[in-house]
Amino acid sequence: MSTDYSRTIRLASRASDQEPTALESRIQATDVLVSIDPDEPAAALTVEVVVANLRRLPVRLWLDSRGGRARVDPKLLERLQSLAAGIDPDRELRVGRPSDPTVHVHVGTGATSAAASGAPDGHGTRIRPHGSHFPRTLAPGTGLGAVLTGAMLSAEAFKGVVGVAANRRAAPHPIDFCPVSLGEPASDPPAPLPHLDRVALVGAGAIGTGITLILQGLGAHGAMTVVDPQVFEEPNVTTYSLGTMADATIRLAKVDLVARELPDVDVQPLVGTAHDLVAGIDDRTLVMPTVVLGAVDSIAARHEIASIHAARTFDGSTGGAAGTTLSLAEALPHGPCLRCYYPAKAAGGPSTEQQVAHLTGISLSRIARGQDLITEA
Repeated sequence: MSTDYSRTIRLASRASDQEPTALESRIQATDVLVSIDPDEPAAALTVEVVVANLRRLPVRLWLDSRGGRARVDPKLLERLQSLAAGIDPDRELRVGRPSDPTVHVHVGTGATSAAASGAPDGHGTRIRPHGSHFPRTLAPGTGLGAVLTGAMLSAEAFKGVVGVAANRRAAPHPIDFCPVSLGEPASDPPAPLPHLDRVALVGAGAIGTGITLILQGLGAHGAMTVVDPQVFEEPNVTTYSLGTMADATIRLAKVDLVARELPDVDVQPLVGTAHDLVAGIDDRTLVMPTVVLGAVDSIAARHEIASIHAARTFDGSTGGAAGTTLSLAEALPHGPCLRCYYPAKAAGGPSTEQQVAHLTGISLSRIARGQDLITEA
């Protein structure tokens, strides 16, 4: 079974305004170099995220085994090669440096020659474009900081590999951001992840596996119910944060994939939907969660999650007609629920972005530039 890159190529084609077949040929001839300062905190997890993400493109992927300031540990190198082979056994992770890499990304603060370099700082990240020096990091990187940094470096590499159209990307610039403080990384050491208790993850797809990867990096422990009706299939290999071709071959249940990746969490898998979770709560075969992590991809599924009536619900959302919609909605009993955040609309009705454009007078093209602050003007 060969790795299917069709979804990735379709996404890349829309981002670059290029014809899919020609774009795929171009990507296959692209050399992407990843280097690392392996002695920095959380560098290993960060480079694992970068390698896994970039292996989901049909590029020639290289790892500089000498690292930035020290040689990469052989065990880490073996783990990275195994990780890449699990996603595509026909495209190995090459060790060394190509003579003329198309794109170079670096994990760590010790290099300025890469197109983009990044390092986790506590729960946050610091990203620097070519030629920019790093400030001193304030706290050791955590699993959240590592996954965030790996994702952002992967995005920078994606822009160069695919040739994302200039009007769809921001110019390279320094980034200092923490998703917890919604600002620069804090100097105080991040608190450890609390013991998970009465938590439910509804959805184990693209968003759900991303949440799982973060929980894994944070050393999650405790108990959690995981809900999803589907099995892991071949197209998921190049679009999810976890899972291999071997998992697709045996059609592993997505709830079992999450359970495997969280060995220190007592995962109660439920092959079903939020409706089945509610039914289990009603007949007392399942515990009522106090926190629900929503990771579903439809309005109807979100309305099912709202019927759980948990004390706190977080909903992760990606996509959107404007192209850059990314949100985390928090629903509380005394505030808007997911039915309010995601109201049902008539078939063929305007999208959320179109409604925002109509109500505010802001154009769809401006709404799509989510990285630019909206000023009073």
